[in-house]
Amino acid sequence: MPVLCRVQTRDLPFVLCTHPLILAEVVWVLESYYKLPRAEIVAKLEVILNTPNLIVFEAETFARAIEFYSGSGIDLADCFAAALAVKDGSTLLSYDRDFDKLEGITKSEPEEIV
Repeated sequence: MPVLCRVQTRDLPFVLCTHPLILAEVVWVLESYYKLPRAEIVAKLEVILNTPNLIVFEAETFARAIEFYSGSGIDLADCFAAALAVKDGSTLLSYDRDFDKLEGITKSEPEEIV
């Protein structure tokens, strides 16, 4: 997994940092190349999120995206967009009907807003 930064602290010899976009790429590889089932991918993502000395930017939002991903057939990128909308209390603008499957999402089609 690519790492975006390496930081030394007083308490720990190092801390690694990564971004949800990197983890989305990991998921894509696990799905497309390794053909892993979604439940197994979710288990691996949860291990990553709970790895000591690893900071995942937007970790709480990514954890919510994993919840959406695990309970739906929706791809992780869309689940992350939905999790961001929930976090911000925003309305998601999209024609994608997959978002209608997710609880807690306020979604509108663009012409309803503009």
